Amino acid sequence: MGNHCFQTKGVSDGFVIALNGRIGGSEAEGLQSELDRLVELSPKVMVLDMAGVTMLSSAALSALVRTGKRTGDAGAKFRLASVPEPTMKLMQSVRLDNLVPIFTDVSAALR
Repeated sequence: MGNHCFQTKGVSDGFVIALNGRIGGSEAEGLQSELDRLVELSPKVMVLDMAGVTMLSSAALSALVRTGKRTGDAGAKFRLASVPEPTMKLMQSVRLDNLVPIFTDVSAALR
């Protein structure tokens, strides 16, 4: 399943969701719906591949926070990978890096 700003791929223990472009308000709503759907499937791990992200809105950040809390409550791992430097600075400024582990690439996040 996917749309213009993300594409979901199943892996052995869960899912990798590749994000692309600007993740604004309407894209964040679609992303939140997809993340909620995936959490309901009880994966062991969910990784957001953020290599293609050019901008994250506050709604997108909220979706990541919510998913981080929901997966943690469900005993699953929620991880971010390949976060571009401008996006990383934004995440650090709101301390998202304290809630969701961030990895250099998808393969490291899946380990």
